Amino acid sequence: MLKLEGVVKQYSYGKRLYGAVDLTVENGEILSVLGGTGSGKTTFLKTISGIDDHEGTITLDGTPPSAKTDDVIMVFDDGALFPMRTVFDNLAYPLKIRGVDKVEIAKRVVQAAEKFGLVACLKMRPRSLSAVEKRKVSLARILMRDVKLILLDDFLSDLTRKDADDLFEEVTKVLYTLAKDKGTSVIFVTDNPRYAFSFGDRTMVLVGGDVKQIGTYTDIYNHPHTVWSAEAVDENYNALKGTLTTENDNLNFVFSVFGQNLSLDVTCLKDQIQEDYIGKEVLCGWHGKDVVIDENGIKMDVTFSKKIEDKFVLEGADSFDRLKIVTDKFSDQISFLPKADKVHFFDVRENSVMKRN
Repeated sequence: MLKLEGVVKQYSYGKRLYGAVDLTVENGEILSVLGGTGSGKTTFLKTISGIDDHEGTITLDGTPPSAKTDDVIMVFDDGALFPMRTVFDNLAYPLKIRGVDKVEIAKRVVQAAEKFGLVACLKMRPRSLSAVEKRKVSLARILMRDVKLILLDDFLSDLTRKDADDLFEEVTKVLYTLAKDKGTSVIFVTDNPRYAFSFGDRTMVLVGGDVKQIGTYTDIYNHPHTVWSAEAVDENYNALKGTLTTENDNLNFVFSVFGQNLSLDVTCLKDQIQEDYIGKEVLCGWHGKDVVIDENGIKMDVTFSKKIEDKFVLEGADSFDRLKIVTDKFSDQISFLPKADKVHFFDVRENSVMKRN
């Protein structure tokens, strides 16, 4: 079991990453780390492995991972292959330096090569391999020895969409079996939400070095802690600024969009919202599918549309606002309101979910 307690990455120039994160990754659990360029994904892996210094404690079965190098393997996105050695020798290297018998080495190399379709490449050198084959060699080294923790940097970067999809499907099948059958924990970083949520048992959303949320796809979809988290699970998520007001015991969200001044009755959420937010500017967010057709609602001219299976994604935009909704039918103009019981409110200053009663 991997355990992080109060972990912070502190740079000499003052920047702090992760905000004292507490996290437990169980044996056999797959954790995806989702974030864009510069979000701190690779640094997070280096921090766990002990390559980078940190504050707080990190333990693997009670001992720092840096002291258990035989139990941890980290695969960087560049592969780090030996250019003048064959694929066989690249795969065999971790076992050779540990004094493993030659017969056993050959057996394990062939088994790993078979799983990744590399048997025909065993006598080749990296310069003769395709980009995908090089990634496969790097990943196949994971199978050369039994470890408790696998740290995967974004092994799909700089590949075509098709190559990335094919490699993702092939590799994740192998790693999923390894995790569930042998109890190996896997931490996988990516900037692709689809990869993150389809592979990970849980996903950690990183933005600008801050951990915005850790949870399953369903947890984050239904209860996003930030707009960033919501947008990570749903590209059709919307957020508008407005003000919460009360009138005759009713709670309303008053907002402007596309030049229209409107109000949404959210009295059904009244018991969840602290009085401190009444009369203040907040963010109201909702998933694109969580709308009702309402002639008195938001009137939106459709500027872009696309069909996904049997649904239409309709988008409206002007110089200030952009909204997306998901409907059963196409229309070049539509009037709608978010479903009041499905909206999420966020603190506009912190872009984080508002404190509840």
